Amino acid sequence: MHRRTFALAVLAAALAAAAFLAVRPGGEARRAVAGRAGACPRGLVREREAGGRAAYGEREASRERDAGECVRLGHPEGAELLQANASLTSPSVAPFHSLRRGAGEAAAREAAALAAEPRAIPGAAGSWTPLGKGALDASDTTYDATQGSTQEGFNFVTGRVEDFAYDAAHGRLYAAPVNGGVWRSTDMGKTWRPIGDGLPTQVVGSIAYTTAEGGTLIALTGDPAFGFDSSAGMGIFRSTDDGQTWEHAAGAPSGALGFQLAVDPTNPSRVYAATSAGLYRSTDDGRSWTDVKLPTGSCAGHTFDDRNCFLANIVTDVVVQAGSNTSTKGAQPGAVLAAVGWRAGRRANIKGKPESPHNGIYTSPTGAPGSFKFVDPTASNFTNGDPTAPGRIALGIANGPTQNHNIVYALVQDANSFNGEIGQDVLDEAPTGVFSTILNGVWVSTDFGQHWTEMESSNVLTNDQTSGSSLEPAGKAVSYEPGVQSWYNEWIQPDPTQTSATGAPTRVAFGLEEVWESDGPVPNAGPQPQDGPSTFRVIGRYWNACDFETAAPPKCGPGRGNGTADPNTFTTHPDQHAGLFVPDGKGGVTLVAGSDGGVFTQHVDAGQDFSNQSWSNNQRPSPGAQGAGDLALHTLQPYDVEMAKDGTAYMGLQDNGEAKILPDGTQKMVFGGDGFFTAVDPDNADIVHEEYAGGVMAASKNGGKTWIDEDPQLTSPMFSTPFKMDPTAANHLLVGGRDIEETTDGADTAQCVDPACQTTQTSWKKVYDLGTMNHPGDASAPDSTDPVQGDPNDPNNQTSAVELSGDDAYVGFCGFCDVMTQNAPFHNGIATNVAGAQPPKRGTSQGWHIAAARGLPNRFIDSIAVDPKDPETIFVALAGYGRHWAPPGSRGEDPLNVGAGHVFRSTDAGQHFTDITGDLPDSPANAVILRGDQVIVGTDVGAFISSDRDGTQWAPLGTGLPASPVNHLQLKPGDADTLVASTYGRGPYTYRFASAAGAGSSAAASSGQQRAPSACAAGAALRSASARPRGRGVAIAFSPRQAQTVTVDVFQSSHGRLIYGQRRVAHFRVRRSLRWNGHANVRGRKVTDGMFFVRLSARQGGRRDVRRIALRRLHGRFRSRPSFDRRESCGLVSSYKLESPVFGGRFNRAVDIAFRVSRPATVTVDVLRAGRLVQRTGPGSRTANRTFRIRLASERRARGDYRIRLTAVAGTQRSTATLVTRRL
Repeated sequence: MHRRTFALAVLAAALAAAAFLAVRPGGEARRAVAGRAGACPRGLVREREAGGRAAYGEREASRERDAGECVRLGHPEGAELLQANASLTSPSVAPFHSLRRGAGEAAAREAAALAAEPRAIPGAAGSWTPLGKGALDASDTTYDATQGSTQEGFNFVTGRVEDFAYDAAHGRLYAAPVNGGVWRSTDMGKTWRPIGDGLPTQVVGSIAYTTAEGGTLIALTGDPAFGFDSSAGMGIFRSTDDGQTWEHAAGAPSGALGFQLAVDPTNPSRVYAATSAGLYRSTDDGRSWTDVKLPTGSCAGHTFDDRNCFLANIVTDVVVQAGSNTSTKGAQPGAVLAAVGWRAGRRANIKGKPESPHNGIYTSPTGAPGSFKFVDPTASNFTNGDPTAPGRIALGIANGPTQNHNIVYALVQDANSFNGEIGQDVLDEAPTGVFSTILNGVWVSTDFGQHWTEMESSNVLTNDQTSGSSLEPAGKAVSYEPGVQSWYNEWIQPDPTQTSATGAPTRVAFGLEEVWESDGPVPNAGPQPQDGPSTFRVIGRYWNACDFETAAPPKCGPGRGNGTADPNTFTTHPDQHAGLFVPDGKGGVTLVAGSDGGVFTQHVDAGQDFSNQSWSNNQRPSPGAQGAGDLALHTLQPYDVEMAKDGTAYMGLQDNGEAKILPDGTQKMVFGGDGFFTAVDPDNADIVHEEYAGGVMAASKNGGKTWIDEDPQLTSPMFSTPFKMDPTAANHLLVGGRDIEETTDGADTAQCVDPACQTTQTSWKKVYDLGTMNHPGDASAPDSTDPVQGDPNDPNNQTSAVELSGDDAYVGFCGFCDVMTQNAPFHNGIATNVAGAQPPKRGTSQGWHIAAARGLPNRFIDSIAVDPKDPETIFVALAGYGRHWAPPGSRGEDPLNVGAGHVFRSTDAGQHFTDITGDLPDSPANAVILRGDQVIVGTDVGAFISSDRDGTQWAPLGTGLPASPVNHLQLKPGDADTLVASTYGRGPYTYRFASAAGAGSSAAASSGQQRAPSACAAGAALRSASARPRGRGVAIAFSPRQAQTVTVDVFQSSHGRLIYGQRRVAHFRVRRSLRWNGHANVRGRKVTDGMFFVRLSARQGGRRDVRRIALRRLHGRFRSRPSFDRRESCGLVSSYKLESPVFGGRFNRAVDIAFRVSRPATVTVDVLRAGRLVQRTGPGSRTANRTFRIRLASERRARGDYRIRLTAVAGTQRSTATLVTRRL
C-alpha cells in the first residue's frame, strides 16, 4: 500500500475524539486528549485528516478537521492515497503542475559529467555500504505489542515491485522494484543480485527478456503506479550481457512513466513499450523505438507539445498474440492489443478539455505505425458500452501453447467512480460520497478485443461474502472494498498451463489489494473454461488471513475453496502490482506476485490449486522469495533514517512502517502502516519517536516493543510531516503544521491519565503560528480549513522543513504547497526564532518571526541546516527544477520568482540568501547538511559534496551508491566521519570519510579547532599484521603501536564458483593476537571450502589502518594466498588494492583495481596470466591524492591466478607493486 490511509471523513461521525486543555503547574499548557493511546483497541491507531483536497478525482474535501478516528494500524488507504501521492511529487515540480520531459535525463547527464571529471575535493573519494542486511522482518511479535502491527501476517518484506520477466532457458527470474533498479534470481527468489546499478536511474517500471541476440534484457524506466509521486523515466535501456552494461535506446520517450513491455512471441526482435507518452515499437531488439501513434484523436503523438494532451496518450498495458495453433481460429500471429487508461478518463482539465478523450482498447493485426484502430465501446460492449467508464486498464492474453490466442482479459478501473460520479452499485458508495471501490469489473474477449463479456462486475465481486477477501463484508462500513485502489495497482494474467478442451484457460489470476483466482462459473466445481461470466476468490489475503474490520483482534473465517483461515499463517503483503506464471515443464506452475511488500511466490503441481496458506513467506524464519542475508532484495523505500551512537538505526518506510536496524544489520519492523520522519536518542537507542502520517506521532522507551501516542494535534500538517530532535538535547523536539509545536519532555511528552491509559495528556506547546499565505505569521488569520470563516484562496501555511539546535530553530513552509490537488499559486517562506526581537528560548515564543528570505527562489524548501558555530548561518535545499522547462499543465502562466539553483546560504538568519549551487546538477535537492566547511547535498541523482562553503566546486560523494533519490542525510552522532543516507528504493546506506584533510570533522569545526598538517601517517596504527594457517584454523597476529582494541573480521569470498563478495563468517574485537578455530561465529553462517580474507582494523590519530590478508580453504584446511591488498604507504604509490581475491565465477563478476599516488605520476597497470601479458592500461598521467579505478572483466578469460602489476614513475622516482586475484 502506497499510503496505508483512507478517507477519514467516513469514520468521523462514529469515532471522533474529544480534546481539552489542562493547566500544568507553572502555567504551562498540557494538552489532554481523550482516547489517544489507550482508547483505540489493540491493533488500532488514531488517524487524522491531513488537510487540503483528498478525494477520488481530487474533488474538494470537507474542510472540517476531525480530531481523529480509531483505524486499524496499516489499514487500507483510499481517497487520501491520492493526496499522499501528490504531496510527494509537489516538492519536485512546484511551483508547476508537472515536469517537461528531459529534466531528469539532463540532471543525470550532469551528474555523470561531474563523476567523469577528477576533482581533488576532500572526502569525496570514499565508497558507500548498504545499511541493514536481509529482508525486513515484519512479524517479530517482540515489537509493537501496543498496536499489534507485527501480528498481521507479512513475515519478511522488501520494497514495492512493479514487474517481472523470466528467462526460461537459464532459469533466471528478473524483478523491477520501483526506484530499486533491476534484480536477478536464479532460484526463484531465494537469492537476489542487483544487475541494474549501471543504469542512470533506478526507477524501472517494466522489465522484459527476449531471446534475440543470444538474450537481451530491456528496462523501461518511469514509475507506473499512477501516483503523482511517480518519478518520470529516462527512456529505455537494453543489456546483452545480463546487466553488466546497459545501452540507452534511441527514440524512446524521456520524461514518461513506464507501464509495460511486451515481446512479440513470433519475433523476439520486436518489442512494444506502453508508456504515458504513447505506445512505442522496436523492431531491432530494443535498440531504437518509434511511436505508433495510437489514434487518440488530435492528441495522437502530441503528449509533450500540447498541454491539453499530456494525459491523453497514457498506455497502461499491451499484449501481443503468439503463433498459430489448432485452438486459435483466425489467428493473427504478432497482432497487438493495447489499452489507453488514464485513471480519470474524460474528466475536464482546467481548460475545459477532456483529459483523455479516448480511453479504451486499440488493436492492430501487425503492430506497425498507422495500423491501429480504436475499438468502439458501444459496439464491442466493453465496460457495458459506456465510453466514459474506462479508467486504468490491465491486460492478460492466453498465449499458452495449446490456448486460444484470441482470448484476452482486462481488469478495468472505473473512471466515473474515480471522478465521483454514479458508481456501479449503491452499496459501493459511502455516505460521504467517496466510493468504497472504483473497480469497473473483470472482462474477457474471445476475438482479440472486438467484443467483450463481463466475467464479474465490481458489484458482484464486492458483495460476495464467500470470496475469502479480508476486505468483506467490513469494507463497506469503512469505504474500503476490493478495487478501491485499482487506479494505483492492478494486474491480470491467465495460467498458460491450464487449458480446456476448447483452448480457453481454466485458471485466471489478478491482483488488486489482494491476489484473486478464478473459481467459476460454478464455485468449487474444479477447472472450468474462463471465456465468459465467472466468479473469483482470494488466494492472497490482505493480511493475516482474517477479515478486515475496525475492531481488534482480527476476526478470522473460512474462504471459499480455501480452507479455514489460520491467524498464525502468513499472507502476501497488500497492494498487488505484478503477477507472472512460470511453468515448471512438468504440468506445474509457479505464481510470482509483486506488491508493496516485495516478491511472493507459490508453486503448485499439476492438479493442485493455490491457497492463502502456501505462499513462499509462510515459514518462519525463512524470508521466502525476498532473498536471504546479503543476497536479499535491498529495495526498501525509507523517507528518513536516523542512527544512534551504538549503531542502532531507525527508518520510516513507504508502506512498511517504522523499521529498526540493529548494529549487526538485522532489520525489524517495530510499528506498522506508513512511516515517515523518525528520531532516536543518540545516547539511548531504546528511546525513539516516529511519525505515522499527518504529524501523528508515537514514542517508545523500549526500542519499539511498546508505544504511546504523542500526537501534537497539528493544524494543516503535511502528509509527511517533518519533525526534529535537538542534537544537543534528546528530550527537545520540534514539529509543525501551521502551528509550530515544541516539547522538552522527550519520550515522556505523553502520559497516561488513567490506569487503563484510555486518556493521555501531552506536553506539546505551541510556540508560533505560521499564519496563512496572504497573512504569514498572523495567528489571527482565519484557519483556511474552517468551513465558516476560512478562505480557501488563502491557505494555511504548512511546515515543509525543520531545523533545531539548542534554542535555535528554523522552519521552512509553503502555502499553497501542492499545486496539483490544492490550488495555485505556490508560495514558500522561512520562520525562525534566531535574530528576532528577543533572544531565542526553547519552549517559548521568544524571537519567532517570518524571515525576509530575499534571494531565495519560490520553490519547495526540502531541508535546512544550521551552522553549529553560528546560528545565523543556514543552508537551504530547494526541490524543483530551476530551468525554464515550461512544464505542461502548470497552474500559473508566470509563477513569480521561480529562480534557479538548489542550495542557498544565508548569514543573517534567513534575511538574505546567496546561491551556492555552482555546478551541482539541476535536480531536486532533498537534503542538506554541513560537515566542517563542506556542504553535503542529497538529490534525485545522488549525493554530492562541496569543496567549501561557497560551493566553488562540487563532486559526487564517493562510489557505490545506486542512482536512487537520496532524500535524507545524517552524520552519526559522536562520529562525524560516518554519514547515513536514505535512498528511496535502495534502502539506507552509510559512507565512511577518511578523516577529512582540509575539511575537518564537524566536531572539530564546531569547536573551532584546526587540524594541523601532519607527516604521512599511513599504516600508523599497526606495526605488523599476519594470518597464518594452523591446521584447520588460522593464527592471527598483530602488533599495534599503542595498546588498543583491534577489530578482526574473517570474510568468505567464494565457494566453488559462487562468489559471495564480502560474506562475514567470524568477528572478533581483541587486544592481543588470537587463534581462530576456523568455525563461524556469525549467526546463520557456515564456513566451507573457498577463498577467504582476514581483515584487521585499528585506529590511531583519527586514522583507520586496515589490512586484508588472503587465504584459501581446501578440504577443510587453510592455505596462504598471494596478497590482493597492499598496506597504505608513504611512498609514491600511497594506496594499491584489488576489490576481491577472486573474480569471474558463475556470474562473470569483474574485479576493480584501485590505486592512489602521493604525487603526480605516470602509471601503467599490467595484467599477466601465467607470465603472459593479457591487458595493459596506460601509461597515463595520474594526479596526486585521488583514487583511480580500473575494471578487469572476466569474460573470455581462463581460470587461474592473475598478477596485477602497477608501475608508477615520477621524475627519477619509480615504484612497482604486484597483487594477485584468482579467476574462478
